[in-house]
Amino acid sequence: MCTTTGSMRRERSRVQSHRVVADNMIRPANTGVEAYARAIRAKPGISSVMLPVGSGLEISRLATQGE
Repeated sequence: MCTTTGSMRRERSRVQSHRVVADNMIRPANTGVEAYARAIRAKPGISSVMLPVGSGLEISRLATQGE
């Protein structure tokens, strides 16, 4: 095992992230879905992306510990 790889693994293990996956973000379209997307993307520290898979998946991630 390379020491660089080992130290990178240890460094990554210190950073925690929390994820939320929401389904049906494209269909069926309604105001609740739009409000959710706006609200989650407005939260500080959250990165979010909508993937056009099936009826649409919104994957959101909150990173902690300075990430």
